[in-house]
Amino acid sequence: AQLTEVDGNLLPPSRRKDSITLKAGKHKLLIHEKIPSKLKRRAGSGKLIEFLVVPNKRYFLGVKFDRSKRFSKTDKFWQPYVWKVEDYECSLD
Repeated sequence: AQLTEVDGNLLPPSRRKDSITLKAGKHKLLIHEKIPSKLKRRAGSGKLIEFLVVPNKRYFLGVKFDRSKRFSKTDKFWQPYVWKVEDYECSLD
């Protein structure tokens, strides 16, 4: 998956990396799937995921691939989701 927007603001390519830091509160993230094209018929558009960021937590985002829908002409073959949440001491650095 690749994160391309946070709260409606487009991330420049240099910030589309493995991790970003967000303030506590509700956020809307636009995620694009990066599923190899041989497993699906066509590329889908990005999808929004909205969740509450809690202080001192780290969130791992990904996409779920539904193999049974891989030949769908829509983008229903994948969904963004938070696959792991762990405790993490945040700092102001």
